[in-house]
Amino acid sequence: MHTIMSKNIPNKVSEVAADYGCNHVEYVGTIDGNTRSHEVYSISETDEKGLPIPTGLPVLVLWDGDEVEEVVTGARSLQLSMRITREPFVRKAHRKPSRQRKE
Repeated sequence: MHTIMSKNIPNKVSEVAADYGCNHVEYVGTIDGNTRSHEVYSISETDEKGLPIPTGLPVLVLWDGDEVEEVVTGARSLQLSMRITREPFVRKAHRKPSRQRKE
């Protein structure tokens, strides 16, 4: 089973995930490199219910648009994750009705 959390996951990124024994690929955002920007994908494992299996630090795949540029693991992946530009997530505001004080 291969869970995909974005509609346009490149096949080569999915292949790298499978090579690492992962069954879940998720688009995270973009990161600016020295010469160009890269799309960043997180790869991980999920159980039979689709829940994430804890594996420690993130494993990130850098995609340059044509090829997998690099797979980043360990402490470096954590540092790199701080530089990722995430796509804005739009969610409708949900507010609890305010309570009016009775006087």
